Amino acid sequence: MRFTFPALALLLCLPAAVAADPAAPAPKAAALHLTFEFVEVPLADWGAWISENPLRVDASPLYQTVGEWKKAGKASLIEIVSVQGRSGQRCKAESITEITYPTDFQPAKIPETLSQIHNLVESPSTTIHPEGFETRNVGVTVEVDPVISGDGKTVDLNLSPEIVRELGTDAWPNDEVEARHRAETPRFYTAKITSQIVAEPGKPTLVGTVRLPGANEGAPGQTVVLVFAKVDLG
Repeated sequence: MRFTFPALALLLCLPAAVAADPAAPAPKAAALHLTFEFVEVPLADWGAWISENPLRVDASPLYQTVGEWKKAGKASLIEIVSVQGRSGQRCKAESITEITYPTDFQPAKIPETLSQIHNLVESPSTTIHPEGFETRNVGVTVEVDPVISGDGKTVDLNLSPEIVRELGTDAWPNDEVEARHRAETPRFYTAKITSQIVAEPGKPTLVGTVRLPGANEGAPGQTVVLVFAKVDLG
């Protein structure tokens, strides 16, 4: 085939195939700051508020009302936890006391042989002894996995704030057994929330509510604890 000069010039000006760009490096995990507040408020006031107001992702109206309750002496801040982390990485803060206690016991036994025992007024026996132990953390623990959305407008939080308190001890097997034949085991109260929520940066959001033990044998008192979370980017 024969080409004229203008046609040949047009053919030579066609663009070459564009080479594929190398894969862009993955963005670095963004830094964020998380703050959790545990505020104890009267159960009656909380019930009245929640019956008249809707809950939103942005809990600023509720947070402002709780602030007014605190100024009036009706609410109190019982714990505040702050932790810095990165998107996609787990963060954890603990303020705890580790309590190790026995869980399994070998009961008392009558010895198979007796020697040099005189004037016995009761049957001889050995004391009980523990065979297994566990450790419980008493205090406040906050564990959270934050992930910033692609547009940076929200943050997904997979979290589990927890309060554990020691209430006292229980006798094993019971209180009627002689002291050397029984053991004291601790009794714990756990208030925990496990949830996946969405938060808006810079605005408080309500994670949930828990009850703490009152003075009546560990039964919940007439207050409720509101757990707030706030995420700041940067």
